Amino acid sequence: MQLYSFYLPDQGMKSFGILKENGVVDVGSRLGAQCPDLKIFLQRSSLANLAAFREMPADYVFNALRFLPVIENPGKVFCIGMNYTDKHKEFAETQEAPTLFIHFADSLTGHEQPLMKPEYSPPASSSARHTLYRRSAERHQCPK
Repeated sequence: MQLYSFYLPDQGMKSFGILKENGVVDVGSRLGAQCPDLKIFLQRSSLANLAAFREMPADYVFNALRFLPVIENPGKVFCIGMNYTDKHKEFAETQEAPTLFIHFADSLTGHEQPLMKPEYSPPASSSARHTLYRRSAERHQCPK
């Protein structure tokens, strides 16, 4: 079961739901104000409570909505592991323990949504993100 947060532009409404093959089942609108977003739902409930919604037909087709970050307002985002085999080689990763790293809330985006980067930034992979930001800051420092 895949959960998503989304925005309905025609209605000016945000919600969350279950991904289906042909769209999304709108769980948020069915639960109403008691669970206005996915984060609150997960804090107050459990995935088992979604069973009743799993077999429902999709309420909205994909082109009627815009995906948001899964959790729009996360507190802390901890990530575990390395995404790419090349990274294991680059860092000579031989430890059995997973690698821990963080992402910041403003670096998250919804499925199929554009990624924001400064116009003056060269193309960069996600692994170059820290270098890219450091260089951007150096270029735009105020003169002493």
